[in-house]
Amino acid sequence: MGVRDARPREVPATAPRSDEAWLGSVLIATWALRTGRVLSYDVPVGSLAPDELISFWADPMFDEPFPPSSPP
Repeated sequence: MGVRDARPREVPATAPRSDEAWLGSVLIATWALRTGRVLSYDVPVGSLAPDELISFWADPMFDEPFPPSSPP
């Protein structure tokens, strides 16, 4: 049987502190991987300017008008 480390594990400063923060981190990471966009790592998300958040979350798919519907 191996020796167990009794020291408490430290939580990294960047680790989410709540379920909402964790979910936000997952959504941001997923969107960053999908779009190639990144947010500033040195600034908390809540402190970002509205323009920074809009440019990160804006989906270019919605910049194009939808094609006209074809009749059924």
